[in-house]
Amino acid sequence: MNILLTGGTGFIGSHLIKRLLTEKHNISLIVRQSTDCWRIKEVTEKVHYIYSDQSSTRITELFSRNSFDGIIHLATVYKKSHETPSDIQSMNDSNIYLPSLLLSQAVTHNVKFFINTGSLFEYARSNNPVTEHSPISPYNYYAATKLAFENILSYYCVNYPLKALTLRLFYPYGEMDNEKIIPLVIKSIINDNPLDITKGEQQLNFTYISDIVEAYVYSIRALTSWPEHTYEIINIGQTNTTTLKDIVSILTRCNHKPSRINVGHKPYTPNEIMYFNTSIQKAQKLLGWTPKINIEEGLQMMYNYYSTHKN
Repeated sequence: MNILLTGGTGFIGSHLIKRLLTEKHNISLIVRQSTDCWRIKEVTEKVHYIYSDQSSTRITELFSRNSFDGIIHLATVYKKSHETPSDIQSMNDSNIYLPSLLLSQAVTHNVKFFINTGSLFEYARSNNPVTEHSPISPYNYYAATKLAFENILSYYCVNYPLKALTLRLFYPYGEMDNEKIIPLVIKSIINDNPLDITKGEQQLNFTYISDIVEAYVYSIRALTSWPEHTYEIINIGQTNTTTLKDIVSILTRCNHKPSRINVGHKPYTPNEIMYFNTSIQKAQKLLGWTPKINIEEGLQMMYNYYSTHKN
């Protein structure tokens, strides 16, 4: 298939590109001229780069010159809080405006499917695993923009011959991740540097990157048999939660010596999420997808990677 991908130079997208190439798909990647492509440098010659901004003229030209079977939208701007007008603008542009432009061209040029990327932050927090029918209450402005586009995507599927789904991802982690808590802990342990963290009592659903990627692969396969005008939202996560404190313990054992992680030396942030888990029954039923990598295996693979990639 000819697949157009946004966000392919990011953490999830870079892993997905390499997996899709093994499936013999032809990958076209929308990137800015200034984008750093370090994560996909080993497959540069196997990917078709489309250098484009987010203007309607450039997106229209993109579709008039290329033919796509499907679109996978991973590009996003995440900010925990929106403190300036530019924060709002950047999230609106990437999370609503760009994918809406792609959708408008997709239905004009008979693109068969659209896979969108959502997040757990769209759900209201609950003491029980959330399902796709759980109450919605966006955690921040970022989550609100993701919800806004999901409504737009649903509109297009109802009114045009398109089939689509949104994968709501639960705490992806893995090699080449951004500077989030797990990579920070690993680097602290490997480099023997001190790191202050909270008490680490948060119970969260951490999902390893290869399992996340397989969810997209399974989605492409499933969509080929779905009828037009179909839209589904599917949660993608592990089957249980892990505390941050346990993650530190697992990674410390990987290093075979005491760490300098100072647990409890940092206060919880206001509005800290202390529990988030999901049911994956719908993913199992509609996609045939189940995660294969448990937290110990995933953290060991991450530790091994960063042990040999210390920059």
